[in-house]
Amino acid sequence: MKKSPKKTPDEKNEQLKKPSLEYYLNLKYPVTVYPEPEGGYVAQIKDLPGCLTQGETPDEVLSNIQEARELWIETAYEFGDDIPLPKTGKDYSGKVLLRMPRSLHRQLVESAESEGVSFNQYVISLLSERNALRDCENINNQLERIYKILSERTITLTEQQMETFKQLVVVNSEI
Repeated sequence: MKKSPKKTPDEKNEQLKKPSLEYYLNLKYPVTVYPEPEGGYVAQIKDLPGCLTQGETPDEVLSNIQEARELWIETAYEFGDDIPLPKTGKDYSGKVLLRMPRSLHRQLVESAESEGVSFNQYVISLLSERNALRDCENINNQLERIYKILSERTITLTEQQMETFKQLVVVNSEI
């Protein structure tokens, strides 16, 4: 039988400090779910590299990702690999250093002055607006895919459900 190498005092102390497997298994990791164009869903835990799965229904993919998370953590723990903690908003300082062309900097400062706000506030408003527009575009694309799927199937919606759906499509296409 092969003997494992002796651990240094630092390695022994590090091992003593390591949280239990149960600690890691009880952590709440954010899950991202993507609908697949051909049907079904993919779920991913971005904090755990390579931890992803698929399923035919939202319930199935969520169940599968929890199993994948447990297996990922158990395997990493068994092999002594680092297990990343879930990321939270606390990781972000809110500070960003940007390099940009002088001409763009000048245009942004002039625009901020004409709006009567600080340069920082103006840039934040531009970034927020662009981010919101991207989110609206994503929602609109999802609604279009849903509409296409629904139009290819025979389903029965109540009059109220159909009106609600039409309103959602109209509101998102106006944005």
